[in-house]
Amino acid sequence: SSSTSQLQELKQREKILRAVEREQESALADCEQKWGKEARSSMADYLDMHEAARHRVRLKKLGMPLHLRTGPSPVDMGCPMDYITQQLMALGGDPGVHQPRAPLHDAEEAPLESTLTVF
Repeated sequence: SSSTSQLQELKQREKILRAVEREQESALADCEQKWGKEARSSMADYLDMHEAARHRVRLKKLGMPLHLRTGPSPVDMGCPMDYITQQLMALGGDPGVHQPRAPLHDAEEAPLESTLTVF
């Protein structure tokens, strides 16, 4: 199931990239229509420069070792936030619920007697 989700994600990325490419081409065509061929050339150079910069950043990230790469946070990946420690989960407790204390032993409840004796 993970391979199908990855495949769907790749298809979605391809669709997005094609849409961005079409948008850039339409923007260039609009510039050419308004200001002529020179404007298209400088606008194309400008967009190519930005695309090359994005490509360099992507290559830099891919060049990093796997253990140093940053990725999406666990919350973004669907992992729920959990503020309960594993120890507390093992005990079955909930930090928001106060449990009653166990009753004290009789010896602890009895008043303390003086250990000093008066002669």
